Amino acid sequence: MNLTKLKDNFEGKALGAVGLATAAFAMPSATAQAQDAPQVTNVAYQPSAMTKAAIWSEKNPLGVGVAVRFGTVKQLTSEQVETVLRREFHANGIDSVQFFYEQNDTPGTGFTFHVGGDLIGGVRSIGDVRANVPRAADQVRLRRDNPVFALNQ
Repeated sequence: MNLTKLKDNFEGKALGAVGLATAAFAMPSATAQAQDAPQVTNVAYQPSAMTKAAIWSEKNPLGVGVAVRFGTVKQLTSEQVETVLRREFHANGIDSVQFFYEQNDTPGTGFTFHVGGDLIGGVRSIGDVRANVPRAADQVRLRRDNPVFALNQ
């Protein structure tokens, strides 16, 4: 019984190896294709609007970095975004706000707020971005009023 299992197992593996060898011979190898591809060097990293906003907010912990990813269906201009959000932040006691923009490949526009390098409240749409302003402003005030929270100042 054990010899039968061993024989069946060996035959299955041998057939599998023959199949792999045939496939490798019939198709160019991935290694050969990778070697034929042009080598790219000195590629500059381009950070996204979210990354730029986070970095800015780390360096300016008493401000808010706002990342805006405009969708393919553009409903607002950058001027409109800044006017409305600066007014909202000012009403919440925050005047240090910096905007960063990029183009998205989906229809909707997304917004994120960054305070002290942290993302506050997740990604917001046009419909609910203004409602998230008080939360970001609270984080700025927390850092301003409690130095233990503003470790990067």
